[in-house]
Amino acid sequence: MKKILLLLILSLCLSVTSFAQTNVSGFITTNTTWTVANSPYTVSDSLSVLAGVTLTIDPGVEIRINSNKSIKILGELNAIGTLNDSIIFKDSNPNTPFASIQFLDSSEDVVFDSVTGNYQDGNIMKYVKVMGGGSAFGSSGFGSVVFYSSTGLIRNCRIVNSMTAGIFLQKNITQVNLGGTGGNQSNKYVKIDSSVISNNTGDGASCFCGQYNIDFDTLVVDCEGAFYYILFDMVDILKNIKTIIIENDFYDYNHKLYVDHVLIENKFKKIFSSPLLTYPGGFPNTRNEFYQVWKKE
Repeated sequence: MKKILLLLILSLCLSVTSFAQTNVSGFITTNTTWTVANSPYTVSDSLSVLAGVTLTIDPGVEIRINSNKSIKILGELNAIGTLNDSIIFKDSNPNTPFASIQFLDSSEDVVFDSVTGNYQDGNIMKYVKVMGGGSAFGSSGFGSVVFYSSTGLIRNCRIVNSMTAGIFLQKNITQVNLGGTGGNQSNKYVKIDSSVISNNTGDGASCFCGQYNIDFDTLVVDCEGAFYYILFDMVDILKNIKTIIIENDFYDYNHKLYVDHVLIENKFKKIFSSPLLTYPGGFPNTRNEFYQVWKKE
């Protein structure tokens, strides 16, 4: 009887733990940390992190955002997960997506060390998964992650399944908050590296602005053979690229040979190749080396 009672108590405790969650909305007015112990966090109504305030999110935390609701960063977001313990932003209900995670003009722009280029301070999302979102309602920007005349670092992230763009940049009539590297007030930008932005209804990254500096180091190429024409006219597109993930969807094999030649000339080395196993008869000249990854040496 004692054993049965003990098992029942343990079962009840586990049940309570499994369904623990924290509802958040309104304004965050002091520095706050979201922890795994209180995860998942449900954004039941739009949430604002006020200017001068930092929201820190620990690895492994899951954030569920209700339909058409947003998280607005007027201060600073410090969301740093790990390779094995990502931070997750997702729809509370996949059928009714959230609006966006918004970095507003007053938010803390990202700063990099002037010598090493390493991250020092400011808005950062690292090892973060943003799954869903992008509702056009409740947000004047059309993307799951939106920068309004602000900057940040997105590194080792996955931004997928947005109803609009994965990332949306909008520069309003004010200037982007200038900051930059080691106090140089002219070199701040949105930096996106080692990240996957895919399967979004709109663009991967979209910009509604006259000028906005964006730094990518990875190209994902799936453009029905158009990469040949892009490299033919704009080889400088490879300037800051370190990794290229490509589908060799070329009907003219000479186009593929040209692309390979340009990549090798620009110090890229092929590190992965795999055949096309579906679509029988399609791309006969390149199907045996259809999926490839190239890395800059």
